[in-house]
Amino acid sequence: MTPAGGYRLRYKGDPVLRQVCARVDDPRKLNGLVDYMLDYVRENNAGGLAAPQIGEPVQVVVARLNGWEVKEFINPDIISGSGFTINGEGCLSIPKRKYWRARKEVVTVSYQDRHGLSYEKEFKDFAAIVLQHEIDHLRGKLISDFL
Repeated sequence: MTPAGGYRLRYKGDPVLRQVCARVDDPRKLNGLVDYMLDYVRENNAGGLAAPQIGEPVQVVVARLNGWEVKEFINPDIISGSGFTINGEGCLSIPKRKYWRARKEVVTVSYQDRHGLSYEKEFKDFAAIVLQHEIDHLRGKLISDFL
């Protein structure tokens, strides 16, 4: 799927996936990117997507929270976590593979939305795992790095 904006999914080995992503100064300028990412996650029934996975090394994540709710997270930071869980995780950038990874069961994340509003919220279970996975991408890390 390559939209008019030229975004395309990047795969392991692409150097953009190893970049530490830049913080976003003005989230209001990201509407096209965020809209594309939201649509991609919904249309592909994905758990989440980080901007570097489509070639944009900026701190933007889209994550499926519970069921069909999909939300954007700009400049996300995990500020605390608790509990422990081990789950099999897939990654759009490493297709047809599953990796077992220990994660926090509950995380508190600070982030902005596309309007520049700031939030701090607790996420549990699936949403917590997806957010940790996608935030790893913003730090230049892939799930395969944690074997």
